[in-house]
Amino acid sequence: MPKIIQDAKAEILSAARNRLLHDGGFSMRAIAKDCGISPGTIYHYYPDAGTLIAMVLVEDWQKAYKEMQESAEHSATAGEALTSFIHIIRGFRNTFGTVFEQYGNRYGSRSVFDERHRELRKEIADLIHISLKNRNSEFKDEMIDFFAEMILAAGSHEELSAEAPAIMMDRLIRLEE
Repeated sequence: MPKIIQDAKAEILSAARNRLLHDGGFSMRAIAKDCGISPGTIYHYYPDAGTLIAMVLVEDWQKAYKEMQESAEHSATAGEALTSFIHIIRGFRNTFGTVFEQYGNRYGSRSVFDERHRELRKEIADLIHISLKNRNSEFKDEMIDFFAEMILAAGSHEELSAEAPAIMMDRLIRLEE
């Protein structure tokens, strides 16, 4: 008799995340075994391994984004919010770095990477707008995009300063006042 799973998608995502981050040996068959279901059940929800990996990343990115939203709304300064964004992105990158290295080339192309980068930059720019609006400040969109790109770069590269964008932002705000 087939196993009935209350929230099959969530259980599959959880098993996939565990395989990606801890166990290794990521395959649809291994994940099905972890869940006690047939591989066909996974394919019912996720057409291929690349889609399943992407959904794990999206789910965790949404959690990181929510954390950044809270920082944008509640940090004492816009610069403090930017530094927080960088540390949150670094945490996400550190968690999934090996996943990107292992599976990025297999399931992604340069055009997919470029499109996702543009989407991320827009998401970060939107958070910067929130942070500035909450502090009665405003910058031109080009400047916001520049800061968003800096945050993504600093979030992806530990050797770049996490504080430099914050210092620049806070100084520009003071000049504006």
